[in-house]
Amino acid sequence: MQYKILQKMYTYSMKIQKLLKLNPFSLSQLREISHSYLHELGEALQGRSKALVNFNSSLLPATIPKINLDVEILCVDIAGSHLRVAINQIKIISGKIVVNKILASEVSHWSIKNLELLQFIDQTSLVITNFLRQNKSYHPEYFGISFSFPFTPRKVGHLIDADRSGYSDFWGKGFHIGHSQQNITKLLREKLAKQGYVFSHWITVNDTVALQVACPGSIVGIVVGTGFNLSVTGEKQIIYNTQSQIYQEEVITRLASLPAEQYLKYLMNNQAGSFAEASTAINEIQISGKFLPKLLLEALQFLQLGNSEIYQIIETEEAAIFQKIFSKEDLSILFKQNLGLEMQAQIRLISDLLFTRSRDLVAAETAGAIMFARKYQLHSGKSIVAVDGAFFQKISGYLFEVEQKIQKILGDNQIELQLVHNSSLLGAGLATSVAQ
Repeated sequence: MQYKILQKMYTYSMKIQKLLKLNPFSLSQLREISHSYLHELGEALQGRSKALVNFNSSLLPATIPKINLDVEILCVDIAGSHLRVAINQIKIISGKIVVNKILASEVSHWSIKNLELLQFIDQTSLVITNFLRQNKSYHPEYFGISFSFPFTPRKVGHLIDADRSGYSDFWGKGFHIGHSQQNITKLLREKLAKQGYVFSHWITVNDTVALQVACPGSIVGIVVGTGFNLSVTGEKQIIYNTQSQIYQEEVITRLASLPAEQYLKYLMNNQAGSFAEASTAINEIQISGKFLPKLLLEALQFLQLGNSEIYQIIETEEAAIFQKIFSKEDLSILFKQNLGLEMQAQIRLISDLLFTRSRDLVAAETAGAIMFARKYQLHSGKSIVAVDGAFFQKISGYLFEVEQKIQKILGDNQIELQLVHNSSLLGAGLATSVAQ
């Protein structure tokens, strides 16, 4: 019985790959993507890249200066799925991190993602002030923010702010924040000051920059969760954050003929931003947790597999659905109905095809970033890539398979992916303590 199902699945896999345009990448294709990414990073440093958008210097070095410091820091992680607040203790002696730990923390999940900017600031400050009132025994002097949406870092005196001037109100990851072409950090700082909370240092970094700072010695940082972000160490050890639109082939079923912008609008319920953001997301939808469940749902509907109850569970579970599909659990339990072995195998097959593409694209772009960053690597030996996000944390085998694919693309096993837990909070705190 099992053997017959395996035989069927092999034939079915060939058919599905063709129908869904999910044929696996060859190694040469992945190397082509990697070298394109390497080339575009060089162009971006000269301000000439059209394929890398939001390419910004974090204004922060990847190395820690030889300072002495012992401080409590208020850290905030503004992410696609949640808002986390924490008090960190950081102790540095002669440039060596002695202590970097979270003393207290709290997480709040976004219930509404369609807001005016002042509403967003009000909600964020409310969570922060409630947390501070509940943790009066701590006395943070510095404020560090990990902001996982595109922005331009702005130096304001000794502060670094997140400025969205010139960006659209579509932040990505399902967020639409009206009238947000402003200095986000400045508004939050002013709001908290009115409530009596003043901090001597404010530093805002992207989540991948925070990740790299939290993993000293790393030359690349990648976060794969709700979205997909990448950072890379460049000249003078400065960390750069960017988004890519290197690979623009759509993964489409019945909508294969739609142009990129129209397809993205379909996926985002007609809430796409500018064309530049739309084309960026065409790359991201094949990788990240916000879009892969939509692709799985569309594939099942196109192939007329499943029913409304299965579709509803996929929509409700969102990215968490894959963790459960890839477990050894009977999918009849997950989908609350009797599913035969063949149906379960079909669902797992389609999910695996989507995840294989996600892993391959992450590996290809990361390989290009490694080639770029190695030119500025201060030490010989293994190249460290810091990773975080739900896929690396929760999907069994994702980290290992991305690492293996990178090594194959580069023909080099001197690459190591290191998972950093709580990287946004730990990195934001550390960045704030060492920023000059």
